[in-house]
Formats: sequence, structure tokens, C-alpha cells
Amino acid sequence: MNYELLSLETAEKVAKYDKTKKETPIDWNLDYELIVWLNKNLKEYYNNASEIVDLTFHKFKYKRKEYTQEQLIEKLIDITNYLKKEYYNLSEPKVIIRKTGEMFNILKLIFFTLWW
Repeated sequence: MNYELLSLETAEKVAKYDKTKKETPIDWNLDYELIVWLNKNLKEYYNNASEIVDLTFHKFKYKRKEYTQEQLIEKLIDITNYLKKEYYNLSEPKVIIRKTGEMFNILKLIFFTLWW
């Protein structure tokens, strides 16, 4: 576990917790794990669903433009790729907050179309 980006107090608590468990549970950092899970599963959905359904069928208005479901899934994958790498970059907190908000806004739009 990389404790460098945590505050000293938090790092000590996490390190103490880690020593009592064989494996760090997912809930110690559910916000980041949600991004990782969404990224992995969107990629899998995109690859599988594109062979079964027309991902250009559903259209959505986002930031005054029209996008297909496919375009928004690609955008979500790009955002979650970025967040996976930069989530703990404390020099850019406003960018992380903006991108996280964008991730949820897009997910809200396409949520009910993520099936086949």
C-alpha cells in the first residue's frame, strides 16, 4: 500500500488497520474503488454490447451537444482512465472534482441504457 499521499494521521490509521487484516478491504477507499470498478466494467460492456446492440441508437443531450450512447461510454472510459491515474494528485484537486462530477453526470444520462 502506498501511504505517501495520505495525511500522516490517516496513513497511521490505515497502516494499523492493514496489520490486523490479511487483505485491505475494498471499503477503506470506496470512492476510488468505484472508479476502478466502473472503468473495468464499462470497457467490458463496451466490447460485449457493441457486438449485440446498436450503441448509436440512444441519443443524449450533454453540454448542449447531442451524443450517442457509444460516444458517452467512450467519454466515461476516458474520464475513469484519467481518474484512475490522477485521483491522488493533490496538486490538481479542482480538476479531479470536476472530472468526478462529469463522470457522474454522464453516468446519470446513460444509466438506464447499460444493458442488452
